[in-house]
Amino acid sequence: MLRYASYLEVIGSEVARILDLVADGRDDLIADCAPWRVSELVAHLVELCSEWNLQLQNADDLHYLSAPRELRRLVSPNDLERETDQLLMMLERVGEEAPCWNWTGEDLQAIWVARRVAVEMTLHRCDLERARGAYPEIDDVMGIDGIDERLESLLPVSLRANPTATTRGSICFVAHPAGRAWNVSPERGRLRLRDGRGPAAVVLEGGVGALLQFLWNRIDLDAFVVTGNREVALAWRSLPCP
Repeated sequence: MLRYASYLEVIGSEVARILDLVADGRDDLIADCAPWRVSELVAHLVELCSEWNLQLQNADDLHYLSAPRELRRLVSPNDLERETDQLLMMLERVGEEAPCWNWTGEDLQAIWVARRVAVEMTLHRCDLERARGAYPEIDDVMGIDGIDERLESLLPVSLRANPTATTRGSICFVAHPAGRAWNVSPERGRLRLRDGRGPAAVVLEGGVGALLQFLWNRIDLDAFVVTGNREVALAWRSLPCP
């Protein structure tokens, strides 16, 4: 994990970029995300922030608390700016060790929320940029942390709930120029994860930001140097995505 303050900085900067991207009012289709239109993505982010605000405010690490129905009707960029500001203030006020529920059942603290929101805001900013025809860029440090979150925290939980999900072979993800690598094999409801390079059915080599987006089913194999069984790599999209 990164420093708590770093996640808050990322949330603030990514939301600012999102607000710039939606300021023209165009309601384009975002093909790589659900698919949603821009307005639907904004509404999703408003609900995301409002629900975590509620969870943190109640300091409850045992139960999920759904946001009031009236908050779910807030869908404008102004709503997103306000709800994000409130979430950042709440995260600053409670501190990184404050108790807070999350669906993994692990790391039940505010820092988990800060990390999750930072990664999600980054991914959705990239979704908007791709919809506008731009090539998204992701900071390597944040990208590496987002990859770790997906593989170490979120995917194992999803696989336990979907025991038949598999890629039918191991995948080695290699990040350039960061020098990090992850060897993964999802099967029988669990994820075998080893840090570093090693024998695998297929190896994907590419930039940190591209790898993070691939792990969240945003881009295809064209962004990578692929060595080995491409069918195993293509099967990644069949894995559950929270």
